[in-house]
Amino acid sequence: MSFVDRCKGIVFSWYSVIGCSIFIVLLSVLPVKVPEGISFPFFDKVAHSIMYIALSFLATNNLYLKNNKNPKLKGILYAFSLGLVIEIIQFFLPYRDYQLSDVAFNFLGSYIGSLIVFV
Repeated sequence: MSFVDRCKGIVFSWYSVIGCSIFIVLLSVLPVKVPEGISFPFFDKVAHSIMYIALSFLATNNLYLKNNKNPKLKGILYAFSLGLVIEIIQFFLPYRDYQLSDVAFNFLGSYIGSLIVFV
């Protein structure tokens, strides 16, 4: 097995989905400051969308490769559900902000990521 095939096996496996999920959870529940110098409008909304595009893409692709029924819907639901749970948790954290717009951008990213698999 070549190096490229081994990398594909890792990237397109459930390990990548779990790793991406853990990364998103940690960024979402730990107190994180935006680095100085990053000040364009809607930075956090773009960041939410990008993270959930990646997560939904990985989940949907894994479901598709395993010949799962309805991988698009399941990939979207997985990524969006994780985002929704995180936003609910943030509601109870004094150093984080719950925003309904974050939920919307999580869904948008989840939807786009799932569609990319089939492009």
